Amino acid sequence: MKRTFAEIGIPFPLYEAPVTPKNDSDYAGFGTCSICGHFNIPCFHIGIGAALMIPCPSCGAMNGLDTYDKKDTPCRQCRAVVDFPAGIASEQNPHVCYTCLREGKAALAKDTEFGMIAWEQVLTGVTHGSIGLQQDQFESVVIDADDDWIGVRLPEEMMLELLRTPGYGTWQGECWLFCCSYPMTFVGEWHQEAFNRRAPDGNGEQLYYAIAADVPPGTWESLGGSLAVYVFECKKCGKLRAHWDMD
Repeated sequence: MKRTFAEIGIPFPLYEAPVTPKNDSDYAGFGTCSICGHFNIPCFHIGIGAALMIPCPSCGAMNGLDTYDKKDTPCRQCRAVVDFPAGIASEQNPHVCYTCLREGKAALAKDTEFGMIAWEQVLTGVTHGSIGLQQDQFESVVIDADDDWIGVRLPEEMMLELLRTPGYGTWQGECWLFCCSYPMTFVGEWHQEAFNRRAPDGNGEQLYYAIAADVPPGTWESLGGSLAVYVFECKKCGKLRAHWDMD
């Protein structure tokens, strides 16, 4: 049975979708945290796209060490070697608990409609961006004029909140959405029943086409089959937005 993180006792402001410890999110179920060693507690996968946040032993600067490569890394500030923890390096599937994740001891990179956000982007305050990006919620930053590569300047606390939130499972890759100049809250992959339930007049099909950006016509019947829709809710204005992909 799926429960929300709040129902499990580990709430996230940006993630309210029901989950199971399978492949519909970064949630790994109850296990042992690779960072603090506490066991039988809710944990999350830290693999591709994640980093351990470790202070440099020489200058104290915080560094993100890739949890997939598991390699020692030169400090970004003084170039002294920051060792990847040997105990975690030996684990095939390392995990981070809720407390360690929320304290910033690990960072889970997010792909967003404004480009990728990983720990490196927090240092610059600008998303990785994309080609020809157009938006009106934040300041746009030209990263490469020749390639028309545009990033977006975001507040540090906003980026950190995303990095301390689990990702959700998709076929083609996540795309965190924004509204009212803030990240929206992920409320789940919706099928027809969920759309009908949330539609003010019970017309889920109409709501589906209204919030799923550029979804192909005639795909309502494909929901839950060959097409998936990932829905977000703005906690400031109540607006729903969604992106979609296909298998």
